Amino acid sequence: MVLYVKSKARRYYTVENRDIYGLTCLERIHLKKLFSNIGLLVTIKKNLEHKRHFGAISIKKKVNLAIMELYVRALRILVIDVPEKPRKIVYPPMTFEMMEKHLSRIGVTVSDRFRFTSMDQLRRILIGFKFPSGPIRHKNYCLFAEETIMISIYRLSWPLKWTQLYEVFPGRKRWFFSAAFYWFLDFLIVNWSYLLLNNMEWWEPHLVTSAECMRIKLANLHHVPWRQFHLPATEANGFDIGIIIDNTLKAFCRPGGNLRGGEASPRIPLHVQQAWWTGFKKIHGMKWQTLSLANGMELNVWGPRSARKNDLTMLYRSKIEEKIEAIQAHRQKKIKIYGDSAYWDSEYLRTGLGRGMAAIRECVEWEYKDMKTQWKYCDYSHVLKVRKQPVAKIVFIA
Repeated sequence: MVLYVKSKARRYYTVENRDIYGLTCLERIHLKKLFSNIGLLVTIKKNLEHKRHFGAISIKKKVNLAIMELYVRALRILVIDVPEKPRKIVYPPMTFEMMEKHLSRIGVTVSDRFRFTSMDQLRRILIGFKFPSGPIRHKNYCLFAEETIMISIYRLSWPLKWTQLYEVFPGRKRWFFSAAFYWFLDFLIVNWSYLLLNNMEWWEPHLVTSAECMRIKLANLHHVPWRQFHLPATEANGFDIGIIIDNTLKAFCRPGGNLRGGEASPRIPLHVQQAWWTGFKKIHGMKWQTLSLANGMELNVWGPRSARKNDLTMLYRSKIEEKIEAIQAHRQKKIKIYGDSAYWDSEYLRTGLGRGMAAIRECVEWEYKDMKTQWKYCDYSHVLKVRKQPVAKIVFIA
């Protein structure tokens, strides 16, 4: 047992320690009276020591006893028994090797938790995206890249609560998980977003190859009536479509409040809710415009914009036709974009062209399917809240 003397007011201690160590107002008043009485008796004792008359010794003993009694009463308030504090357990940061042993011990595969088949693929992410090797200081937290990657991928793989990660990452709290996840998003966007937003010039030499692959697939479709035969894309009058354009709509939870009034309606203005609402799909959400090549890679991603905007508005706002023209200024043969019936024909955009082209443009829909199946967090609209978390960053990283 440890004896601790109360000596300060409650406001000088933290909230969890105020009831144990801090003096209350009544205790402070009581101590003040005790100390004033002790001081009065000490003064009387000093005066008696200077006087030499009959009975002074007995009075002095009584005064001493009174002082001792008051002192003991004060100690009963001041001195308390405090149990010893438990030893703080320091948990080391989780590494790939520790996680692999943990999963093998409980009989869970890596793909069930992280959507990757092995920890070697997570190591490729660590090396390929050039995560820091040492400790990372972020919002008064000390993060490590391996643990941050696992927390973020685990979060994106399924719509879990932060409290459900306590058993997987012992010693970590909810606010630590959220800080690590948001740092993960910001790190990838700051360092690698140019691969999707401004990297069209790097893909320009591959446009002809993409068009040739689409021509070959169009000539070898499983459904014979849909097959089409064109000249090779390398020739001047050959097949010239090598890019597929489409838009994806990502629904999220209604941005709070009630459209018809009530207690919750003042939380957010009505026009903010209407800004994200689309009457066609009857949902709140945001749209992204993507351009895909035959190899499954994204040539360009543009967005997000409100779900109220249609595909043509996204096309004009992004000025993607001007960008395609700019990167092919030195080329005589121009590779064009193919879109569905939501668009109309222009110099660099084609639609229609038979049922076979509908089978060619399926690849862009598969990418949207892969994003929602691999990262289920993006497929549950009720957990995506635009005012409480960066929904656009989450969808972009996925």
